[in-house]
Amino acid sequence: MVTGYSESHALDAGASQHAMSSLAILADAGHDAPPLRTHVMWRQVREQVHEAVGGQPGFSVASEAPDCIVIRDGPPLAMLSLARKLRQGLLPMSGQPGDIALRFGLHAHPVPESLDADASELLVARRLASLAEAGGLWLSAQACDGVSARLDAELEDQGEASLRVGLDPCHVFRVLDDAPGLPAERAGPGLLPCIAVLPLRVQGGGPQFAVAGDLFADAVITGLSRSSHLRIITRLSSAAFRNRQQGVAEIGAQLGASYLLRGQCSVGMGQRLFLELQFFEVASGRAIWAERLSCDIGDLLRGDTEVVGRVVEDINALVVSGALRAAQLPNWDSVQDYSLLLAGITQLHKLSPPTFRQARVLLEYVHALHPQAAEPLAWLAKWHVMSVAQGWMHADEGYEAAHAATQAALHAQPEHALSLAMDGLVEGFLRGELETAQLRYEAALQQNPSEALAWLFKSALLSYQDQGQRAAEAAAVALSLSPLDPWAYYYDAFAANAMLAAGRLHECMQLAQRSIRARGNHYPIYRALAIAQVFAGQLPEARQSVQRLLKLNPSYSLHEFRQRYAGRHAAHADGYAQALREAGLPEH
Repeated sequence: MVTGYSESHALDAGASQHAMSSLAILADAGHDAPPLRTHVMWRQVREQVHEAVGGQPGFSVASEAPDCIVIRDGPPLAMLSLARKLRQGLLPMSGQPGDIALRFGLHAHPVPESLDADASELLVARRLASLAEAGGLWLSAQACDGVSARLDAELEDQGEASLRVGLDPCHVFRVLDDAPGLPAERAGPGLLPCIAVLPLRVQGGGPQFAVAGDLFADAVITGLSRSSHLRIITRLSSAAFRNRQQGVAEIGAQLGASYLLRGQCSVGMGQRLFLELQFFEVASGRAIWAERLSCDIGDLLRGDTEVVGRVVEDINALVVSGALRAAQLPNWDSVQDYSLLLAGITQLHKLSPPTFRQARVLLEYVHALHPQAAEPLAWLAKWHVMSVAQGWMHADEGYEAAHAATQAALHAQPEHALSLAMDGLVEGFLRGELETAQLRYEAALQQNPSEALAWLFKSALLSYQDQGQRAAEAAAVALSLSPLDPWAYYYDAFAANAMLAAGRLHECMQLAQRSIRARGNHYPIYRALAIAQVFAGQLPEARQSVQRLLKLNPSYSLHEFRQRYAGRHAAHADGYAQALREAGLPEH
């Protein structure tokens, strides 16, 4: 049994793990800047900053120096919004020769235990600002974990940066103002219409019930996902809009949804949940269904509430005129246990390595509490596959741990779609057992036609089998089911490989570059990019891609590619190997 987790960890699943963030604004005066002009300009900057901070409850100016202002105490998302507002208002002052240039750095961190710790965190924000280009805004990985990539900002991975003596190296990201877009991939018509279910806003009951809205949304998503006539946006993408105020049309456009279920719930006496739900048609913005319902949170935790079944049946009847029973959720003992699961899944997708390692501890803890629940085991398997893919764990060790997790999950729940998909990934990616992987993906999609990861992993399998066009179609379905996934770089990497298999080189390179911008240390994507670049006649660029791959994984070689690439027996494998050779990948 894992120890060391207090109840407070369970209460924090829906919120950022960081309680405070710091924004540094650094002034850089050119050598030819007149001192008096610089002084006047910096005073104007400080006045505008104080005016902007004064309108933000809880924010404060932590320190001022002749060349730097540090603002603190705002949550990362709110601080990011403030930084953008300040950049827009202040940057025109630095457009003339001799003017000061402003650089911005944003860092998030827990509430410091001492003044010394507080000072060191402020230094991190200042150092991040010093790394930024003139007018640029750079974020630490911890700050990125408090925002939603692509929804709140388009980020470009800058790798790990050395800050200064006494400070640990920091993984940093740059905010892109005009990131190149990609043409939208549309899923096949057989999977429409598309429904998004947002976590309910929760009122009352204390912080321990903050995840009640997620629990209800998860139950509805599980029930709706059983229909082969509906396409259901994944909960990880829908959860990006938790507690946000965007309108139906904006959320629908961001998620690619035709219908949207949202609402709120209040916690009453005896842990009774009172629900107010609305189901919207996105195109018209009109609520086509609304209900006030109630249920006991205990029934919801046990997965046997009639309310979920009623909501699922009503929505299904509205959309496809059929009846559908709600699938049963795992039996959770408490809201705290469920929130621990959400925390583990969330941390698995975060950018900072310590947070990723924490995900394993959390998921193992939840598994110890609920040894018969499949979902914690499925995500533990994913954790080990990710570790192997990044070179942090030996393949054999990772396979044994991941295989044990998926087998235990399927022993507990043989028809659990996510566990079936993960087992297919373990067998296909880590062992090259493509026939077994195919059976698992088919079984997963039979149980849940909207299981995005099953579609994603299936796209890779089809690529290995020289079925490029079908691979591209499967990848498009996966992208459409999880358009705002916190692990979007991973989806893009799979989609890039699918486009490569389909011979769609331009789209492959676009997706690969978007994946790299989001997470530059995922070395397998450089392989696909280099191959596409060779095929497209871009040999210098391909050689650069291989050099970046080797910087991340110096031992990678053509020999390893031939030994470990899951599609090594397919017709395309020799062509891929020849392209990598031309791009400069060593033989051994």
